[in-house]
Amino acid sequence: MAHFFLSVASSPDLTGAFETAVNGAQSQVLSYVGIAVGAALAIIIAIFAIKKGISFFKSMANKG
Repeated sequence: MAHFFLSVASSPDLTGAFETAVNGAQSQVLSYVGIAVGAALAIIIAIFAIKKGISFFKSMANKG
């Protein structure tokens, strides 16, 4: 019984530790999402630029 009362008394400390862990994980996840969105945007822009470049040079080759 004494062990049960000890764990109930320390539950606010456990709650605080859990909240700190969740907040830390949330900030890490948001930073990873920001990195992933930036990388995906860079890849999409590069693919678009390459396709436009290829079509431009194809149109220039057909004019001659």
